[in-house]
Amino acid sequence: MNYEASKISQSELVYLIGAFIQGSVIFISFIGNLTKHDTWLAIISGFIISFPIIAIYIVLGKKFAGLNLIAILEITFGKFLGKVVSILYLCFFWMLLVFNLKGLGDFLLFFMPETPSVFFIVIFITVCAYTLAVGIEVLARLSFLFVVVALLTICSTFLFLLKDMNFSNFLPIFVIPWQDFLHGIHVVTVVPFCEIVVFLMVFPYVNNINSVAKSTTIGLVLGGISFLIIAIRNTAILGSTEFIWSSPSLQATRLINIGNILTRMDILIAIGHTILLFVKCSILYHAVVVSFSQLLCLRTYLPVIIPVGGISVTLSMIVYESTIDHSISAQNTWPIVATLFVVVFPSILLLTAAMRNLPNSDVIPKNALNNDQT
Repeated sequence: MNYEASKISQSELVYLIGAFIQGSVIFISFIGNLTKHDTWLAIISGFIISFPIIAIYIVLGKKFAGLNLIAILEITFGKFLGKVVSILYLCFFWMLLVFNLKGLGDFLLFFMPETPSVFFIVIFITVCAYTLAVGIEVLARLSFLFVVVALLTICSTFLFLLKDMNFSNFLPIFVIPWQDFLHGIHVVTVVPFCEIVVFLMVFPYVNNINSVAKSTTIGLVLGGISFLIIAIRNTAILGSTEFIWSSPSLQATRLINIGNILTRMDILIAIGHTILLFVKCSILYHAVVVSFSQLLCLRTYLPVIIPVGGISVTLSMIVYESTIDHSISAQNTWPIVATLFVVVFPSILLLTAAMRNLPNSDVIPKNALNNDQT
């Protein structure tokens, strides 16, 4: 079907973006290993820096209203170069999906270490595949519930742990090497925040393209606040021991004990992380299958849902040998690669479109919107 057949409201886009960013909270330890007790400052800095970058996505979405990233690339760069860059973006979205599936499998092993992680990943990707089959509009409608549950969990655990927090854990400020701090800012900017470049595959569904700027900003703020609260909570509770845990959020919430009745609230964290990763992976999964179908000139993305899901599960099992390898890559290699796709290419794309005075009716194909689900 055409993009017009599925519509997302302004508020639904807000919650989709908020849930997408919150889905990266599970990887907050990758940032904390670099910035230590200054993680909260790195998050604030990355949040501010991400605004002008994300403004590029918003401008592109509004200039090329009704077109997704793959169509924009082909129109702006030409048929050959546009397809080359589109294939690179397909690989980028796909690897993001694989990395998040790997992170989910490793995370759930904390609760069921005897169960193979592939079991969790297969069930998870099956639910995501079903979501794609029924349409992204359904996911958008549910995103409000997901974001509210996540915020309630984050705020409640913060309040329950407030009496045990030691805010001297944040002192002294700026004692880590400035190179590490800048490195941490780079990671937090391109990984949780600027990964919403994938929403250039979602903006065409929005029923009012003029609301994209407001919705994206509010969603970004929701995600940024969630990240900041979690970073403050974990550092205030765990102090210098925060950085020895693979999942500091789990370790912090395990310390909750209200009258020996309300304990082991780490299960809420597990449920919340899983739900938010479901939203994030579903959006990435959607971007992959839509990109694939457009590049192959298919009339529908339905035939590629299962093959892409199967390959993603296989890649998630072999992409990293251990959680440590995943962490090292997330801190060093991947942010450099991601910068090309979240900063460099979008900037060149917008500049080229402005120089060529695009879009115009002479270069936009009439069937640009026909490469979606039927």
